[in-house]
Amino acid sequence: MRRLLTYLRPYKLQTTLSALSIIFKAGSDVMGPYLVQSRVDTYMSDTPPAKLSWLARHLSPAPMTGITQIGLLYLGALLVNLSSRIPSNIHDAVDRPEDHVRHAQPDLPPPAAHVAAFFDATPSASW
Repeated sequence: MRRLLTYLRPYKLQTTLSALSIIFKAGSDVMGPYLVQSRVDTYMSDTPPAKLSWLARHLSPAPMTGITQIGLLYLGALLVNLSSRIPSNIHDAVDRPEDHVRHAQPDLPPPAAHVAAFFDATPSASW
């Protein structure tokens, strides 16, 4: 592990940002089910729970207001989740290796035509 960290030393900023984004992404992925569980346990059960969760203690005791607050928190978690995917999607859209090959050698046929041409020119064994 120590050897790996020496290789990462020149990239401290990128490594720190990556670790933080992984933590935020994991937290936003878990937030949705936690909010649903909190909503069901607090506002949709016949008897209120004996011990309120941390989130339920900070929400409104009125059911409609509390459910609205949870909905807004869930929307925020979805926005964090979506915003964490944007850089990856941009990178995938901009930097595709096959596009670089096509740019370097534009006279290559499309992949499907190339495979079909191979099988047209190569005799197959008959059984």
